[in-house]
Amino acid sequence: MNYRHTTKSRYMQQKKRRRKRIFRLVRFAIFVALCVVVFVYGRLALDLGIHGNTFYPGVSIDGVNLTGYGKEEVAEQLNQAYAERFAAQSVVLSFEGQEWTFTPATVNASRDVTALVEQAWSLGHEGGWFERQKTIQELRSQPVALESELVYDEQALDDFVNQIKSQVDKPVQNATVTITTEDTLEVGPSEEGYELDAQALKDQLVALLYSGESQNIELSPTVIEPSISEEELESSTVKISGAATSLKNSGANRSHNVELSLLKFNGMVVEDGQQVSFNKVVGARTKENGFLEAPEYAGTEVVDGIGGGACQASTTLYNAVLKAGLQIDERYSHGMTVGYAKLSLDAAVYRNTKDLVFTNNTGHTIFIFAGVKDKRAYVNIYGTPQEDIKITLESETIQDDITTGKKNYVKDTTGEHVYYTTDEPVLKSEGKKGAKSRGYRVYTRISTGEVIKRELLSTDTYAAQPDTYWKGIHEPEEEEVVE
Repeated sequence: MNYRHTTKSRYMQQKKRRRKRIFRLVRFAIFVALCVVVFVYGRLALDLGIHGNTFYPGVSIDGVNLTGYGKEEVAEQLNQAYAERFAAQSVVLSFEGQEWTFTPATVNASRDVTALVEQAWSLGHEGGWFERQKTIQELRSQPVALESELVYDEQALDDFVNQIKSQVDKPVQNATVTITTEDTLEVGPSEEGYELDAQALKDQLVALLYSGESQNIELSPTVIEPSISEEELESSTVKISGAATSLKNSGANRSHNVELSLLKFNGMVVEDGQQVSFNKVVGARTKENGFLEAPEYAGTEVVDGIGGGACQASTTLYNAVLKAGLQIDERYSHGMTVGYAKLSLDAAVYRNTKDLVFTNNTGHTIFIFAGVKDKRAYVNIYGTPQEDIKITLESETIQDDITTGKKNYVKDTTGEHVYYTTDEPVLKSEGKKGAKSRGYRVYTRISTGEVIKRELLSTDTYAAQPDTYWKGIHEPEEEEVVE
């Protein structure tokens, strides 16, 4: 037996069997691959073919499912639907018997879906096969909902709403008070106001354009209550203080200036917390502002100046303000005593250097009435009185005999009183003594008479006014010497 031949034969047979097995495996793999290709392309062809001419599932515009509809059909039907809806929509706005009609045509409203239809059509219809297949698969799990844009004329909407606002809005009217006599007030009625929220109304109308609803809307503007009602005004317009100074010794020009100054305050409403400046209210004391020339203080002299008498007006106001319990922020005494007010109860004003400034700190509105009547200047203040409290003013003289060693001389240009310079001066007017004093505001409880507080207002020193003499201006003639 040939052992070598037998071994070779077996080897060839085994090799042949291995080749057969490899061939069968390759043929099976080719078969499986062909099956996969057929399945994938079959499914792809099926997905792409079913809706080749219509929208794929999972796409909508403004809530309308487009599945199974053609592109041209959708664009035409949606545009037609919006046109019909806009034509039928009407919103009627009303307020207290007034009516306004709003339609989409008022603002040229439209919703053009043409571009959205193109966008929706591109989903699954554009790109390569695999890209389109991927989009179609994603639409099944993640639908795409497109919303069209509302287009309208914003200026037309503004004009429409502003027209309504101009007819609805009404300014609030506070109760008013007028003086009928010096001590009597008349309270006028108050009325609530209305204010329409224009932006809120525009937002509401735009929302209705989106929804397509027709509605009847009763407008509800914001109601603005008066800050001062009749009831409040009546309870807070009792007379809480008053002050008066005499004008019996004043000339016509000076009385005019006092009255002109006080009338600036007549009928003034001062709110709680408001500060008032005499100089700002009265303004510059000039001829252009109606003031006349009258006597006024200039240091320790009395001279004629435009606006003389304004200090009596400020003093009268000062006393009334003190009695009303108001806060004094700025006040100055005169350089010399005045005949129309007690010591330390005067208030000098002068241009921008001296002012009377006070603040209403009562917690309530006050009303000031002022003027001249029966040769007296008066200021009355109305408001809410402090419960069970009476305010009085006190003047305390510390010293009233302050003198000066000076004398004032006035040239006698007429020679009526003193002619020659060598003649003895003649008394023109007596001066007056100076003084030192304190002013107080006293709070007393009405029911018991108990003094609650004695408030020191100021300590003032008034200069003495020297005597004034006539002095001659002519030199004496030289006597002729006889030898």
